[in-house]
Amino acid sequence: MRPIAIAWALAMFGCGGSSPGTADAVDPLAPFVGGWHAATETITVTCPGNPASSSAGPANDMFARGTTGGLVLTAPDGCVVMFDVAGSTAVARAGQSCTDPTTGDVITISSWTFTAAGAENASGTVGTVDANGNPVTCGYGASGTFTRVSQ
Repeated sequence: MRPIAIAWALAMFGCGGSSPGTADAVDPLAPFVGGWHAATETITVTCPGNPASSSAGPANDMFARGTTGGLVLTAPDGCVVMFDVAGSTAVARAGQSCTDPTTGDVITISSWTFTAAGAENASGTVGTVDANGNPVTCGYGASGTFTRVSQ
C-alpha cells in the first residue's frame, strides 16, 4: 500500500482511541455511578453554645444517573442530592436540602464535592432545636474517603 493510501485510511477510519463528540466518547458520569462504601467519614456538627460533636458517617452512598442530567446521590438516610460532574469531581447543585427522617432536622447544603477517587468534602447548616425546643442553626461538615463497591 502506498503511504498516501495508508494516511487516508487512518484519517477516515481512525487508529485507536476516540475523540470528543464521537459515539464512543468517554462517559463523564461512569466513574461515579454505583455504590460507594465509606472507608472513613467524619461528620461534625457545631451548634451555638455547645462544643462540636463528631460522629462516623453512613456506611454507603449510591450514585445513579439523573433523569435531567448529572448524578443523583442517595444516602442511607434517604437524602437525595443532585450533582453535576466537572472532570473528575462531582459537585452538588446549589440550593438543596434534606430532612433527617429520624430527627426532623433540615440539612441545607452549602457545598459538597465527591471525586472519582472517592474523596468527599461537604459543608452546610443544620436547622434543629435546642434542649428548650428553640430553633437553632448549627454548622455542618463532612469529609471522608470512599471505595467504589459496585457499578
